[in-house]
Formats: sequence, structure tokens, C-alpha cells
Amino acid sequence: MRPLPQDPAAEQATLGCILLRPPLLDACVEAGLKPEDFSQPGHRALYGALLEMGAADEPVDMVTLPARLQARRELDLVGGLRALTDYSAAVGSSHNLPAYISAVRRSADLRSLIVDLDSALQAASEPGADPDAVLEQAESAVYALRSSGQGKRAGWQPIGRVLDAAYSALEARHRNPSGAVG
Repeated sequence: MRPLPQDPAAEQATLGCILLRPPLLDACVEAGLKPEDFSQPGHRALYGALLEMGAADEPVDMVTLPARLQARRELDLVGGLRALTDYSAAVGSSHNLPAYISAVRRSADLRSLIVDLDSALQAASEPGADPDAVLEQAESAVYALRSSGQGKRAGWQPIGRVLDAAYSALEARHRNPSGAVG
């Protein structure tokens, strides 16, 4: 069996961005990035610790983060103190964070889809399997991924539709000069 999709470099760069600029953790949270989106156990542990620290409004630096990881008994899992310093070095630019997040999420989506569809395949291989039930299981997996906001097109609209709506709103405001402006 082939290995599941993963992008350790994007994962490391995402974490490095947060370590370089801790407020960028908010962008990761807003993008819906979760610890389980990271394929590497050390990356999952590090992101989980960063989320805990962010939720507690604790500062993130090279003193507090190792202490948090040590308290969680995960410092060795992330590679130790030396590895923490290497994360920042993996970052080309923190401005690329959206691309790194997208790569991490894309790999996580594919892993999730493969696991869910493999489960449906296993169910289909069982003697006396109900084709309708197996199809429902497979459809549910795809629908759950799509509706969770993690699928590529979830929440996205064609640019033409967005621009048409924006242009229509601007035209309506122009036709009504007495309306509130700001």
C-alpha cells in the first residue's frame, strides 16, 4: 500500500511561521487547521501545544513553548529543543502562510477521503454487503468532507459570481445617492 498523502515541509513551514510570528496562530485557527490535519506526530503535538497556549493567552517563545511541551511530555516527540529552532529556518516567508496552510489541509483532506473510502471498500467486500448501504457510506464521507469547509470548493464561489454581486451592490449605491455611505 502506498503511503497516505502528506506534506511535511508545508507542515514544518506552517509551524515555523507561528514560531516566527505567534499572532499568525489566529490565521491558522480561522482557516480551520486542526492538530489532526498534520500527518507527523511531532507536528500534531507542537500545533496542539501552540493551540493550548493561544487559548490560554500565554506568550509563545523559546522559553515558554519547550516548558509547555515538557509538561505535556511531548518535547522529545517534536524532536527536542534543537528541532524547535529548526522550524523557523524552514520558512521562506511568513507571508506564504496561506499557501502552507492550504498544502497541509489538502493533504489532510486526501488522507481523510482515502481512509473513509477505504472503509467503504472494506464494507463492500463483506459477504452479503448491501450496495445501497455501501454507497451511502461512501457518499456520506464525500459529503462530510465537502460540507465541513475542508473540501477544495467548500464555501468558494466562482469569481464571476462574486464580482457580479459586488458590482450590482455598487450600482445600487450609486443610483441611491441619499443612502448612507461610509
